[in-house]
Amino acid sequence: MTAEWYPEPLSDDHEIGSFDCGVPALNLWLATQARRAQAADTARTYVWADDERDVVAYYSICPTQLMRNDLPSRSMSGGFTVVPAYLLARLALDTRLRGRGHGGDLLVDALTTIVNASETGAGRVIVVDAIDGAAVGFYEHYGFIRVRDQDADHQRLVMTVATARRNLGIGSLRFTANAGIQLGSIVLQAPDGTEIPAVVTMTELEAVMSRINELAVRQNMQPDLQINLSEVFIEVLGRDPIGNAEPS
Repeated sequence: MTAEWYPEPLSDDHEIGSFDCGVPALNLWLATQARRAQAADTARTYVWADDERDVVAYYSICPTQLMRNDLPSRSMSGGFTVVPAYLLARLALDTRLRGRGHGGDLLVDALTTIVNASETGAGRVIVVDAIDGAAVGFYEHYGFIRVRDQDADHQRLVMTVATARRNLGIGSLRFTANAGIQLGSIVLQAPDGTEIPAVVTMTELEAVMSRINELAVRQNMQPDLQINLSEVFIEVLGRDPIGNAEPS
């Protein structure tokens, strides 16, 4: 999320009629299809809105899948023939925000949403279908790779979720418990894949999970709130069991 704008799910109180990104098809989809797709669970749309609730940017995400042969390299498939993926179906910025670098900020927000979703709903690859050559260049600038055997009307690009996670600096936290011996573990996975484990008691594990859940609820209401795991551990346990945890 950016300091000035933050994404929120499209809702009924958002004003979408004045949105204009300069591409009629993207304007029309937001105006006529976004809420319908959301209600039908076929796509989720996230928006930036100003103080009057006018939408000034949006992106839409939905699940999809690719065949291994559709990817630029076999390594991107992870060895699977059918690869679960997320389609970044639309990404558009109102002309009022052009020229300020917000296009990249919006893409970062979209990738962050997808990476976070991948923690609970599996997906290995992120897919975009660029509408023209300028859009292709934009996505390539941020690390997307064109798929093979495309024609002029089919500009598909991909990036693995792991690459997006690494580029964004997003880590993950995993909890496990063994009730039989009353011990649990906390494992912090850094963006580079490094895992830092720690053993805690069941009581400590439950306390940490409860505090993180409380902060996650607050974060939904205060999007600028950052959760510092090291501070959480010290607050709840009086020590940092994994040491030097980064904000997640």
